[in-house]
This record gives sequence, structure tokens and C-alpha cells, in this order.
Amino acid sequence: MIHSQTSLNVLDNSGAKKVKCVQLLGNGPPSHACPGDTVVVSIRKVSSKNVSSPSKRVKVTRGGLHYAVLVRSTKENHSETGTWTRFGDNAVVLVNEAGSPYGTRVRGPISGELRSRNRMKIMSLTYETP
Repeated sequence: MIHSQTSLNVLDNSGAKKVKCVQLLGNGPPSHACPGDTVVVSIRKVSSKNVSSPSKRVKVTRGGLHYAVLVRSTKENHSETGTWTRFGDNAVVLVNEAGSPYGTRVRGPISGELRSRNRMKIMSLTYETP
């Protein structure tokens, strides 16, 4: 489960490596976030490749606030087919206000819950879904 102040890994190639959850978005007072939920994050660590290379455009900066979609969680999730899914880390993909991802590629597997939550733009950027 993801709460406020939780550290998260970033899976896309937007330039961020680590983020911290600032706020959970949703209807009513959310207690925790599940895969597919949108959260507000603060960038804590940025890739050094984007900072040193003048030819690449830096999409994110350290300390900036961005929206993100949770794609992996260490808390097990029960799917409608009767299977349980659990990952080894908590990870997000950075998105803009419209819900489009900043990056063009997503590293590693992501939760299949995103398909049922209409996050097909993120699903199309990865090649591994359990």
C-alpha cells in the first residue's frame, strides 16, 4: 500500500529515478493507493545522463511536483481471475495532467490492473505484464 511520504521508483525514461509520494488523488479521503491510481509525487533523484547531455531535453527537474500512476506495489493484489500478484518494489510512471506518460518506454513488468482501469497508453509502452 502506498501512503503519503512513501519512496517510489520511476520505471519510464523521463529522467527521474526516485520520487516521494506527496498526495493521493481520488474520490473521498483516500487511505492508500493501489496499482492504477494517480498520485502527486516530488522528484528526489534525477538521472545524471539527462543533466550532463545538452542534446537531450530534460523533462523533469529535482524537487518538481508531477502526477504519476502507480504501476507496481509490494502489497499483493487480488485479480478477478482469482490470482494474486505481488512485486518486489513500489514503482510509478510519470504522467502529465491529461494522463499521457512523459517517457516513451517503460522498464520491467507492470500490473495487469492498469488494463481494467483504462491506462492503455502506459500498457502499450511495456512488453511485460503478468
